[in-house]
Amino acid sequence: MATPTLTTEHEHTGSGHDVVPLIVSADSKAGLRSKAHRLARYLAEHPDTPFESFARSVAAEDTGRAHRAVLLSGERDGGLRGLEALAAGQNPPDVVRGSARR
Repeated sequence: MATPTLTTEHEHTGSGHDVVPLIVSADSKAGLRSKAHRLARYLAEHPDTPFESFARSVAAEDTGRAHRAVLLSGERDGGLRGLEALAAGQNPPDVVRGSARR
């Protein structure tokens, strides 16, 4: 019997950029909004930061807190808009939220 192989295809937005998950977590809903605000401010103040590298760095430092959000974006400006919306307590369509019991 042949061993199945796993192939992965990247999702693409209409702009041709790969969709990149930006994972944000905190201990509370307020903490999640605060962290999204800090991340948005950093991204706004560092316009040359590639979004994919930024998302990887955030994920590497994330410790999987109880309140979580995953923002999906194909480019930096969309990621920034999503973070700003998350920081404002809004529910943009490109963000999935959840919580985990501890």
